[in-house]
Amino acid sequence: FTPNMTRPVGSSSQLSHDVVLKGEFSNFKKILVGLGTLPYLEKIEEISIQQLTDSMEFKMKIWIAVK
Repeated sequence: FTPNMTRPVGSSSQLSHDVVLKGEFSNFKKILVGLGTLPYLEKIEEISIQQLTDSMEFKMKIWIAVK
C-alpha cells in the first residue's frame, strides 16, 4: 500500500492509497471480499488488471477514512 501524497490532504477525512498486488485472480477476489469488511475503507475508486507472463498484476486506488 502506498499513500498518494500528490493530492493535498488539508481538512479531508479520506486518504488515497495506490495498491499493487501480484498473484492469481482467485486470491484477488478473496482480498476484495476482505477489503469490503473493513469499516475504514471508504471506497475502491479504480481497479486495473494486467496479465503478466507468470502471474497477474492488480492495481487499485482505494480511499481510507482518517480521523
